[in-house]
Amino acid sequence: MSRVSSLRVDGLRARAHIARLAVLALLTAELAGCVTTTSVPNSPFLTAVVRLNPLALPNSVGNANASATPRAASEKDPQGQSSSGDPQSTAAIATATLRGSLSAERKEVYAQVANASSSLVATVDPASLQAGRSGESDAAKALPKGRGILLGEAIGAAVLGHPLMGAQAAKVTGSLADVRTAQGATRPQLQVYAGSGGSYLGSYVNYPSQFDQVAVPGSSRSDAGFTLRQLVYDFGAAKSDIARSRSLVDAERLRLADQAEDIALRTVNAYFNVIEQSELIAMIDKVVADDNNFANLVKLNESQGNGTVADVNRIRSKVIEVEALRTDIKTALQTAEDEFFRLTKLDPSQVRRLPSALPRVPPSLEPALEVAKQSNPSLLALSANGTSIDYQLASQQAQRLPRVDVQGDGLVKHYLGNPAASQGVVDSRLMLMVSYKLLDGGIMAAQADRIREDRKANDFRLLDEKEGIELNLRRFYQALSANRIKESAAIQGTATAQKANSLYLEQFKAGKRTVFEVLDSRMVVFTMQKNTVNGKYEQLRAGYGILRNMGRLVETAVQSPAR
Repeated sequence: MSRVSSLRVDGLRARAHIARLAVLALLTAELAGCVTTTSVPNSPFLTAVVRLNPLALPNSVGNANASATPRAASEKDPQGQSSSGDPQSTAAIATATLRGSLSAERKEVYAQVANASSSLVATVDPASLQAGRSGESDAAKALPKGRGILLGEAIGAAVLGHPLMGAQAAKVTGSLADVRTAQGATRPQLQVYAGSGGSYLGSYVNYPSQFDQVAVPGSSRSDAGFTLRQLVYDFGAAKSDIARSRSLVDAERLRLADQAEDIALRTVNAYFNVIEQSELIAMIDKVVADDNNFANLVKLNESQGNGTVADVNRIRSKVIEVEALRTDIKTALQTAEDEFFRLTKLDPSQVRRLPSALPRVPPSLEPALEVAKQSNPSLLALSANGTSIDYQLASQQAQRLPRVDVQGDGLVKHYLGNPAASQGVVDSRLMLMVSYKLLDGGIMAAQADRIREDRKANDFRLLDEKEGIELNLRRFYQALSANRIKESAAIQGTATAQKANSLYLEQFKAGKRTVFEVLDSRMVVFTMQKNTVNGKYEQLRAGYGILRNMGRLVETAVQSPAR
């Protein structure tokens, strides 16, 4: 009986296994028929389904959010209702809403930067975009048809709208308040006060007996008074404090300029990344199209008995490989667009794609380093900070010397009670006071030592910054030279590879070349083209990197004719 049950259970398990296999086969067939060449959500499962049709040329196999632009938020169905049923449309609307809210949060940055440094705003303000001032919540500001975003405009939008610029600008305005605080020490200080309450004023004797003849009447009392103080001379302590605060303002403004240079370089890299990856996408699309055409040719040869199934499978696998490479490039493009939008809050699809000339930079490292020492805002900020420490030390040493003030005090005491306690007292004075601290337990000397050590620390930071800038400039000049050679060699290699590919294709048609040789020659063409594009944009990045370390990036990029 148990043996019969066991056989029955085994039979049921086998039928269930067969049923599962049938369902999976049916599901695969249905999904393969649903494969589309449009954008699909970034799912490993759906990506695998797309690859079931390797010969189809997909428009995009990247993340669906790549097409989620703000204009999708306004798309509606014919009945006037938003297409909330479409996941892709929902993602687009959500992205547009998020971008709009983020843009609205940045609208106060422009005013903050303008209050901190009007000269910086006058330099980088992209009038055509009016970045950050309109208060509009549009995430990606539309430009006139056919009008693209120029590099200078992108830098202006990023510099005048980035939260880090607002934070540093707030430090500048805060340091301006510190200057006013220091100036207050040289101006009259007047304090008034008044009060009312109860009072006991009287006396008693302790001889011949203690607490004898007590006369302490109670009364109501009201006091009013003032204290006036005006500095006359302090051997320069107050002036040194004011000069120190002004040096700190200069340092914070220079740090604001350095922050602008840093954001500008990030914007430059994102801007060129968008253009570079777009060009690579166009190139890889052509490779996919050529491979598809070649696959049709191989199929035709195979149907005529001039090829094998292995050739067809080989071309299929090559198309899948190229599509995987395209996915990587598409991902890099999406990353670049996200970074560009993060910095500028402008639509990356409007980035202007035009031939970009290398910026004018010094011919070698030495003159660039000399310019950097004179104009790099980070170095200048550290120098200004060192100057402020010197003023702080001068103020500290001056506080050891005498101080001369005009000091006035006044007090009125008004008593109301019994006849003995009802009286008024007036006490006032106006004097030229000289004060000098003889002993302070070594506090002033210890504070002076601390200031001297702070000066040494600042000098070491300045030295480190100089060495870092020199290293960066050296690397950028090396990259500029290497990529110039790389681009020149890649251009020559592209021409040679194209000739070889055309020749191989003709020879393949004549039966003298294999599928492998034709495919490899085609990928060599793409590799050479890719190296050409990479070399060109690496030169641009290196050139603008040199300008950033010189402290001239914002000025050059915004004021250049190609902005």
